[in-house]
Amino acid sequence: MQQQQHEMKLLEARLNKRTSTKERPFFLEILDIYFQQKQFEQNKQMQIDIAQLKSSNRSLKSQQNTQNALKFLYEGD
Repeated sequence: MQQQQHEMKLLEARLNKRTSTKERPFFLEILDIYFQQKQFEQNKQMQIDIAQLKSSNRSLKSQQNTQNALKFLYEGD
């Protein structure tokens, strides 16, 4: 019985060591914040780039439609 209690205490101590939460070092917190900020900036830049590409694509499509309409008007084909 005593041996079982002793083993239980040892197991509880091992469990406590594994589950005890240690504070993360401050520099890791700073790195996480920096990483999140960089990710946010990259996502924002990608959104801007996508919007510009869509706008450029619409403009190009409009130009092509205008060219095709002018060709049809003047060439009749």
